Amino acid sequence: MNDEYRLSARIFPILIWTVPFYLIVLFSVNILLVERKPRQSLWILGVHIAALLILLPSLTASVGLSGATVASGTAIFASTL
Repeated sequence: MNDEYRLSARIFPILIWTVPFYLIVLFSVNILLVERKPRQSLWILGVHIAALLILLPSLTASVGLSGATVASGTAIFASTL
């Protein structure tokens, strides 16, 4: 098995686990916008962006592609809280 495929096999489950949380974030943001609560919607997106800005550079530099995937998943999870 090629090294690229091994790396993909490690990252794919992480991405699959982030999908439900991402859908929750999208649903929450859309519902808040429909209910005319843009401040709460902006808060959710702000948490997501802040988590990405904090985690993405450090994890990508130290772990590489796996770190970028974990940072993205963590940012999505943080914005669902």
